[in-house]
Amino acid sequence: MFADLPQFFINRLLAAEAWAAELLRPHVGQTALLELAGARLRFTISDDLRLVSAKDDDATAVTIRVPPEALASLLDGPENLSQHAHIEGNAAFAETLAKLLKHLRPDLAAWLAPYLGDVVASRIAQGAHTLHSSALNAAQKVGNTTLSLIRDEAQLIVSSAEHAAFQQELADLSAGIEALQQRIGKFSGTAPKF
Repeated sequence: MFADLPQFFINRLLAAEAWAAELLRPHVGQTALLELAGARLRFTISDDLRLVSAKDDDATAVTIRVPPEALASLLDGPENLSQHAHIEGNAAFAETLAKLLKHLRPDLAAWLAPYLGDVVASRIAQGAHTLHSSALNAAQKVGNTTLSLIRDEAQLIVSSAEHAAFQQELADLSAGIEALQQRIGKFSGTAPKF
């Protein structure tokens, strides 16, 4: 039951956006496998341009794998996942799926309007957007505060300026040792090895 939820929502989006469904027409009957951080969604494009669960004996035309570490890019938008995706198989089908991922967006207000009315649906959608933005902002602030704590207070990592200064000190020390080796070599006739 819950395994079909992603397909249900994607099919709702495709039904609302005729251009998106038409992009899938050349790929009717093809099967795709999407692996997102261990979760698997295997589907086939049906004759009526909807996603249906793939049969076990259907050959997979394209496989798109997104590693777990790439999930952080979801905060910036789902279109950023394509930078981290590993794609195997039919390039045209994969490109169509990537285009849908980039441009297809749910319209919460339009979905809720028939049940709740336009004003209430619009307010709920606006509230959901504000909640998402606030949660994203809070997560970024917590991340920055944690990084600052680790870098400044606990001194577990160094800043790039400190790292550059340390590299310069090492280069100066190396040059000094080289000059010292040459001076000692002049006095003794051969350069000692340290």
